[in-house]
Formats: sequence, C-alpha cells, structure tokens
Amino acid sequence: MDTHRYRVGQTVRFVKASRSSGLGGTPAGSFRVVGLLPDYHGNYQYRVQSTSDGHQRVVVESEIALQ
Repeated sequence: MDTHRYRVGQTVRFVKASRSSGLGGTPAGSFRVVGLLPDYHGNYQYRVQSTSDGHQRVVVESEIALQ
C-alpha cells in the first residue's frame, strides 16, 4: 500500500500550484505539514500552514517538495 511521502511537522515548499487551487501563481515561502488527507484522483493531499502568516491550505503531493 502506498503512503504519504511527507509527515506532519515537516517543512515543505511549493514547486507548482494546480490550476484548480485558485492561486495566482506558486506561493513563496515555507509551509509546515499539519495534516494528512486522503488521496484525490491518485494523488495524496495535505493540509499545510504558512510559516510566515499562518494561512492554511490543502495541496496535493505533486505540488510540494521538502524545504
């Protein structure tokens, strides 16, 4: 069984933003993984929180990489 690549507490950065995310580009800065979510069309999801402003968002695994 496949598992999430990243764990709660790890710091990640965006490598790309999906078109469906509604983002006007790739968010800058560091984000901390605060939750593991089920896969969405074969791609694991995460709840991440910005380390600079505390804003949380849901991302898919292909959008992030370790900081």
